[in-house]
Amino acid sequence: MKNPKLAVHTSLPRVPLAFSECLRVALASMLLFAATVETRAQAEWGRWGAEQAAMGSAAVAQPGLWALGHNPAGLAQLERPAVGLFAENRFLLPELSTGTLAGALPTRSGVFGLSFSQFGYSLYSQSRLGLAFAKQLGQGLGAAVQLNYFRLRLSEEPGLNAVVADLGLRYQVFERLALATHLFNPSQSGYLDPNRAEDLPTYLRAGLWWTPDEKTQIGAQFEKDLRLPPSFSAGLSYQLVDGLWLRGGFSSQPAALSFGLGYQAGLLRVGLAFSMHQVLGYTPHADFMAQL
Repeated sequence: MKNPKLAVHTSLPRVPLAFSECLRVALASMLLFAATVETRAQAEWGRWGAEQAAMGSAAVAQPGLWALGHNPAGLAQLERPAVGLFAENRFLLPELSTGTLAGALPTRSGVFGLSFSQFGYSLYSQSRLGLAFAKQLGQGLGAAVQLNYFRLRLSEEPGLNAVVADLGLRYQVFERLALATHLFNPSQSGYLDPNRAEDLPTYLRAGLWWTPDEKTQIGAQFEKDLRLPPSFSAGLSYQLVDGLWLRGGFSSQPAALSFGLGYQAGLLRVGLAFSMHQVLGYTPHADFMAQL
C-alpha cells in the first residue's frame, strides 16, 4: 500500500514559472522602496563618476566633466571637449541600475554641458536630461546654471514630467584649495501632476577640494536636503604610480564606505569603485571618460 502522505505530496501541482517571476518583482520592488527611502538623492539626482563614488561623492568642489551631476560650476575650468559614460548597479540589482552619458564643450562664451541619465527598470524608471552652462567670472570665481528635464514612469501608467533648475558657484581660494556651493531645485518644483505626491528634492551642498601635493586630492562636503537630516561626506585620492590612483571615502545619511581605482592613459580615463551600505550591500560603479 502506498504511503498516503507520500501520495498527497506527489499530487501537488508544480509551481508555475510565473510565480517565481512575481517573487522576483516583489523583492525588487521592496528593495527599490528601501533604496529610495535611504538613498534617493544619490540614486536619482546625478551623483555620477566612479572617482566621485569612490571618494564618498564628496565632489561639490571638484572640477571636471562629472561636475554635471555634483555642481555644474566645476565645468568652468575645462579647457578641452570631453565625453564620458557612467554606470552603476545599486546593491547588485539590475532593477536599480543607472546609466549616464555626458559631454562638455568649452567655447569663448563659457562651457556648455549636456547629460542624459536613466535609472530603474520596466516597472519603475526615471530619466533625466540636463543642459548646463558654466563660466569663469574672473579672480578664480566660476558660476553655472543647469536646466533638467525629468520623466518618471510607473509600470503602465502615463509618465510624469518635471523641469528643475540647479545653480552652482566655485571659488579657487588658493592654487591648491577651492570652495564651492550647489543648490538643486531652489523653486521646490515637483512632477506636473496635482493628483500625485511624487516630488523632487531640494538640497544645498557646500564643500572644499584640496590638493596638498601633486599626488593627493581631498574632498569634503556637507549636504542638507529639506526632507532629510544633514549629511557629511569626505574622500581621498592618492596617485600610487604614474597614471594609477587609489581612492577611498565615506558618507553619512545613510552611512556608507567606498573605495576604488582610477587609471589614465593620455587623454583617456577609466574608473572603478565600490560603495558599501551596511544593510543593503555593495554597489559597483564604473566610468570611462575621454578628452578630445
